[in-house]
Amino acid sequence: MATGEACILEQRFRRADGEYRWHLSRTVAMRDPQGKVSMWIGSNSDIHEQWEAANRLRRYAAETSEANHQKSEFLATLAHELRNPLAPIGNALQILQSPDTGGKADAPVIAMLERQVSQMVRLVDDLLDASRISLGRIELRFGHIELTSLVSNATDVIRPLCASLGQALTLDLPEAPIYLKADPTRLTQVVGNLLNNACKFTPKGGSIWVSVQC
Repeated sequence: MATGEACILEQRFRRADGEYRWHLSRTVAMRDPQGKVSMWIGSNSDIHEQWEAANRLRRYAAETSEANHQKSEFLATLAHELRNPLAPIGNALQILQSPDTGGKADAPVIAMLERQVSQMVRLVDDLLDASRISLGRIELRFGHIELTSLVSNATDVIRPLCASLGQALTLDLPEAPIYLKADPTRLTQVVGNLLNNACKFTPKGGSIWVSVQC
């Protein structure tokens, strides 16, 4: 009012039937020859449908952006997890093909291959579950597991990598078994990632120590 500047704003007005609807209000000052404001001209346009449509588009854009972010993050995590079992599978196949084994190493190597393949199948199942991807959820399948065996198996998987880097890998396990109610695949992923990172960030010729305590 003091400066005579034009004004545009969105606001709600209550209609005669009591419904509140969004309007676009505009005001423009008319001036006399001396430049003083002599009168105001204003208009109010009902933009309720447009306002609601724009609001829906904003919500949809926000939800789509979040869903895409969750999907990308989920796929990136799975891609990382899928790479981990591939190396030991390749190493195991090389051992099976080596004439030096004489068949003696077949049983434990095949057992390791079966564990790794089972883990990869589980990860692929997650990858193919579109609903789980869109929700950013990973299903936990709880079971009764023995922790020391799980850690020992995960350590066996990383030993070839440690050996190639000249790293000493020491495993300290308790004599008594430790039973847990947990998801064996997810817990194997956790231990495997820790060990992979340990190998990655330990200098060549260094030492890695794995301890399990109750």
